[in-house]
Amino acid sequence: MSVDLKREFLNLLERDIEFRYTVAGYLGLSEVLKKLDSLMEEQNKIWREIKALREEQSKIWEELKSLRENQIKLWENQNKLWEEVRSLREGQNRLWRGQEALWMEVRRIRTTLDRFAISEEEEAWEVVGYRLRELWFDVKLDRLSIEDFEMNIYGVSGDVCVLGEVTVRLGHTLVDELEGRLIF
Repeated sequence: MSVDLKREFLNLLERDIEFRYTVAGYLGLSEVLKKLDSLMEEQNKIWREIKALREEQSKIWEELKSLRENQIKLWENQNKLWEEVRSLREGQNRLWRGQEALWMEVRRIRTTLDRFAISEEEEAWEVVGYRLRELWFDVKLDRLSIEDFEMNIYGVSGDVCVLGEVTVRLGHTLVDELEGRLIF
């Protein structure tokens, strides 16, 4: 076989697919080449699918990145809320302490008023008792308490019954209340 014929033969094998398959068929390789072509097509199909999967995976990673950023923002907002809750609790604790101080002051004032009112009752007993003795009535005065009803000045002597209320400040409401307590 001449060198030119060999070159031409190799050239045809390289350029002409039909010629190549014909020679391969004679050599029994046509089935192998067809299978290889089929495998190449299958491999290309798989590579296209892998590419599509990678694109989907990239989208998923972007969504995951977005979710993480949103989660970080939520955590930051949650931390801000906890700071506000702490601040509110501190304010509430200050209010509780202030309220407790006010209650202590109210109790102190009430104790002072109670002591003052008791001494006013005792003074009223003395003054009213003195005035009654000037009128020739000797009446021992005390306090009358029946269940939730209380009268500050009460005394009985013979046909005389004395009822009275001691107050530091007298207004029409207290007079109306006293009249409501008296039974005629």
